[in-house]
Amino acid sequence: MNRKLISKALGGIDDRFIAEALVYEKKQSSPERTSKMGRYENTNARGHSRHLAALILAACLVFALAVTAYAANAFGIRDMFRSETRELPQEVDSYIQQHTEKAEEADIRCRIDESYCDSGKVMVTLTVLGGDDCILASEWDSPDTPVSEIGLDGEQTLGDYAREQGKQLLFVFATMRDTEELGIFEESYDCEHPSPNEMHILVMGTRMGTGAIAGEAKCGVYIQDAEGYQKHIQVPFTLSQAEAEDSGIFVPDHPNALPGITIGNATVTKEASGIKVRWKADAVDQMAFNFKTTVEEITQYNGGGYVLEDDGCWYFELYMGQGEITDIMTFHFTDWDSGETIADVVFTRQK
Repeated sequence: MNRKLISKALGGIDDRFIAEALVYEKKQSSPERTSKMGRYENTNARGHSRHLAALILAACLVFALAVTAYAANAFGIRDMFRSETRELPQEVDSYIQQHTEKAEEADIRCRIDESYCDSGKVMVTLTVLGGDDCILASEWDSPDTPVSEIGLDGEQTLGDYAREQGKQLLFVFATMRDTEELGIFEESYDCEHPSPNEMHILVMGTRMGTGAIAGEAKCGVYIQDAEGYQKHIQVPFTLSQAEAEDSGIFVPDHPNALPGITIGNATVTKEASGIKVRWKADAVDQMAFNFKTTVEEITQYNGGGYVLEDDGCWYFELYMGQGEITDIMTFHFTDWDSGETIADVVFTRQK
């Protein structure tokens, strides 16, 4: 799996739209060589790709919506996903699975709490518990991070706090395993600290294509101490894909409206989590995608862009869209720099 996504093309000209300018490349999954597990790595972004290759533009990625502060006992998908701009649709609740699967290694215990899966997203929440002599921090923290990042008062650093308490500082990272089989090509990760030795984690993966999945999945939890020693806990659990509520084929009125790109028919799928849109973008090369893309009927969404898939073809995908699409879907393509309209393309539902 060697897929590339251009989310730059989804930069909105309206505050309703979320994804902004970034290009990244999905490399072969190998959590064992995660580069961000170093003790001095400190990333302020609380949601990010596991294999971010390069920032091409000086812009902000909000590909996975930022998560606000939660109640100390909140660990469900709905609580962890909640943001200032949106919540999960109520329809998701019927498909959220409750879990009790757990695993442990030495004095670290991990438990899967909830999961949700559809054709565009996989979301998993889990709890990580350390022993009384442990302090758990996220993988983007460092010994120099203020203790406020794990919910404590004051500006004392994690390293100083751990030494003062005579406890071991551990950095925790969670990720889905077997991502190729699950169709996951990008992940975000966020966490909450109800106490210094407890973490609630949300792992959210973006899926590619249309294939259904069901059966055993695995979540990997990686723990590293301040000296660089790592341990790995793998928690198997059962994952079931939610049924799509509706799906239809939409035909563009001007397939050649974009220079260097031929627009294919679009598949629009109504999932419990929102609307997923997918169409083939037959492009001469990557540089053809130098424009913003907005969808008139979609008021907000959670990720998307133009993706180079394993078949060597580009596809447009948008996930967890909110809005109302009946028989018409209108795409607006505007120049990234000038804001001038390049083309408006109307897709009509195929009868």
